[in-house]
Amino acid sequence: MLKIPTNNQLANDHFSLVKMEMNNKIARFRRDLHFKLGKTRVKIQPANQPLLTFLLQEKNLKDIILCQPDQFRTKIADWKLNNPSWFINTTVEFNILKSVFLNTGYRSLDKLNFIQNIGLSSCPYCNRSYTYSLDNAGKVKPEIDHFYPSSLYPILAVSYYNLIPSCEVCNGTNCKHNEDSYVLNLVNPYLISNSDFKFKYKLNKLSRVNPISGVLDIDITLEDPTHPNINIFKLDKLYSMHKDHVVELIMKSKFKYNEKYRAYLKSYQYLKLNDAEIDRLIVGNYTRENEFHKRPLAKLYTDVSKHLGLIK
Repeated sequence: MLKIPTNNQLANDHFSLVKMEMNNKIARFRRDLHFKLGKTRVKIQPANQPLLTFLLQEKNLKDIILCQPDQFRTKIADWKLNNPSWFINTTVEFNILKSVFLNTGYRSLDKLNFIQNIGLSSCPYCNRSYTYSLDNAGKVKPEIDHFYPSSLYPILAVSYYNLIPSCEVCNGTNCKHNEDSYVLNLVNPYLISNSDFKFKYKLNKLSRVNPISGVLDIDITLEDPTHPNINIFKLDKLYSMHKDHVVELIMKSKFKYNEKYRAYLKSYQYLKLNDAEIDRLIVGNYTRENEFHKRPLAKLYTDVSKHLGLIK
């Protein structure tokens, strides 16, 4: 739901951190000609050697791990056509890829550092939950979702732009979890435009006595309900629970709160506030696209506030 800006420098640093252990694992497979799958020893046959040769070439490994968000679908389609065994979980090739990319590359990753480097404060899938993290000892950090699930696409298990910091709800079993993003045509947050998701509301009834604590009859909808991400992440249902936020914004607009408050803040001699900061104080949330991630529900607040005329 929120766009994540690409950062190729971070992606290259990521590759440098994981490639050595992965190369060591691939070389060990070529040397030993077997690997363990649980308690079973699996023999690597001559027919499996081309995959190991392919992975040992740094250009190929780098191409996979640094794959750009808009190239994933093309690569998957090509791999499925030319190497279907890579996607069948009973094959030797699938389990080699799983061992190299997931069990070695991804597990060697400093996940806390990875998340903090991306610098998101709320879940990009829903913008409803904070994704703050503490140190490893604190054991408090958001989850990392494999946009293309590692259970289906082990070759992408450590690809930088396939790893999305997310909240527990969005990555849970009743939301995305292991859903096949390729088949469902889900849109990676790196490819999303913030305009793809625009909130609207319909006010059916509001208590005349006390609108804040009274009867709420408001419909919150998304402008394009057919977007594939909405159904998987239950965005329509989850956002219908935030009617109280919309009511507060409606009340601010009814009392002309924005005009009086804006004029006061502009004239207050001890504060030097820009327009974005004044909008934030009026609305009660961030209202600039590059700051939506800083606080949950920022996109909802911004869309509704623009509709109400609280901000431009």
